[in-house]
Amino acid sequence: MSVQARNSNWAFMIKSGIGIVNRRVGNFRFLTILSLEYSLLKNTKSGYTLLHHILRSKPMNRLRLSVIVAALLVVCCQAVLLAGAHAAVEPRDALVMVIMRSFMGRRAGNGFVIGDGTLVVTAHHLVFGESGQGRHKMAGLVSVVSPYIGDGCEARIVAAEEELDLAVLRVPLLGHPALELAEERDILSAERLVVLGVPEIARSIGSGAREPRQEDLDGRSENLAVDYVAVRRRIPRFISLGETGQLGEGWSGSPMLLPDSAVAAGCFTALNTTKGDQRVRARGPAMSQIRRLLEDSDAGESLKAGDTRLPRPEDAVDAFLSFAQAYHHYLEHQHRQASERIEQLIRMRPESPFAYLMSASNAEVQRDYDLADQHFRKALALDPEAASARFFFAQSLAERRPDEALEMLESLWEHDVFKPSAALLMFNILAERGQFQRAGELLTEALKLNPRNAYLWMSLGSGQYASDQHDDAIANIAKAVELLPERGPFRGQLARMLEKAGRLDEAEKHFRELLNIEPDNPVVHLWLAQFLAKHRPEAKDEALKEAQIALELPPRKGLPKEKIEQLIQELQFQTTSDR
Repeated sequence: MSVQARNSNWAFMIKSGIGIVNRRVGNFRFLTILSLEYSLLKNTKSGYTLLHHILRSKPMNRLRLSVIVAALLVVCCQAVLLAGAHAAVEPRDALVMVIMRSFMGRRAGNGFVIGDGTLVVTAHHLVFGESGQGRHKMAGLVSVVSPYIGDGCEARIVAAEEELDLAVLRVPLLGHPALELAEERDILSAERLVVLGVPEIARSIGSGAREPRQEDLDGRSENLAVDYVAVRRRIPRFISLGETGQLGEGWSGSPMLLPDSAVAAGCFTALNTTKGDQRVRARGPAMSQIRRLLEDSDAGESLKAGDTRLPRPEDAVDAFLSFAQAYHHYLEHQHRQASERIEQLIRMRPESPFAYLMSASNAEVQRDYDLADQHFRKALALDPEAASARFFFAQSLAERRPDEALEMLESLWEHDVFKPSAALLMFNILAERGQFQRAGELLTEALKLNPRNAYLWMSLGSGQYASDQHDDAIANIAKAVELLPERGPFRGQLARMLEKAGRLDEAEKHFRELLNIEPDNPVVHLWLAQFLAKHRPEAKDEALKEAQIALELPPRKGLPKEKIEQLIQELQFQTTSDR
């Protein structure tokens, strides 16, 4: 039943109650009761205070009886309406898939809609590219796909807290079925919570895409006992579950629901092991933190439930599965199969910018640039404000039509959230033209917004090195390595720069650390072998060993086998001569 229909039913019942009261008492008493009913409806303190005084007064016994009847009518109506509102939302209808693309790769996971349909709650790690060992952090380009409507859209990060692993997205889905946020008292008193998600879909379209493509949309749920609720300043901060069930990969971002309701108490984000007893527990931020994050933002108003409801298309599930299967094939480099599914999706959603953006990306990797350009433009024609589509189109044009790409990227510069990504892409275009000063200015401006972005420091250092600012370059690339220590190419470039600068001990340290990061990369073994052969005469045996390992490993593009064999021959000759 729609909100308007429920309100009409409620109004009819209240009017009927007032009519009964009006026939039993005079006009004065009728006005008193009408005022009382309105106050009770609005749940105001004055209404309950008025009811308290009337019921305690000795005169006007007939009025007291009428008031009791009227008040009971209001309370019953409110209870019916509340039950109807809760029953109106099926929790699964509020679930969405969250997809992120960044320079560190792709991620996919769960999310759930709240408020008026324009807010999505998910895990912080699903929408930010982060280092597992350092402090690098970079917002990704995020999309949300809804099984309820069978379509996707661009999403903007409006609030996030890294410590809690919590993020809130803004999406143009006003009226989408949404979960309610649990009250603090209900979170604190909950003994069990139900975690609801679609982990198989998430695994099939996530990084690595190890799960087979899905043929249905059967979600999963786990009813788990609450271990404890952590509280800070009397506000629930995060929830720890004493059981894990089947939770694990593919569950991140799923709602933790009060049993038998569409009310979210928390958001599952991770499994963690307690130091004391080594028990594995599931945990996630409490929904009280959503109100705190949004209380001072423009998005706070969207927490209120809306009066409209998006209709559910009959083919919603089929359209969603077409997307999931197409994306799985795309990640598996099965582009012909991906094209077939995308064409099916476009037939079902001919006005979907998201469907055309998928088609353009798939056409681009197949070097069908005419189709890619056509569908990028179609996506932008359907949604001129789609910043992600503009960015990906510019990325596609960067090598083919760099001037057009730069023009598109400059149009994104006014959006702070896109500046880091735009700056990196603009750097690549400007560096090809030798315009390092302009590139450096853009990177410096982007770094003011996000000084923890290792890719910005790396690009800045590379531009400075090309401009013969070697000391500044080494310092900035060292910052990139500190922020993202597990990124092999960053450390390799720093090691070679340090070697050329004569800082041999530092260079050797990074060459050796690089072996731990990429032990199966023959280039890394060759670099260390070359370094030892040139600068460490006493380590010729180790250099020969590293060169032989490089030769035995599977070859890499750009590394001729003859180059490794030549180094081995030179080292063997030197070893023989020394003897």
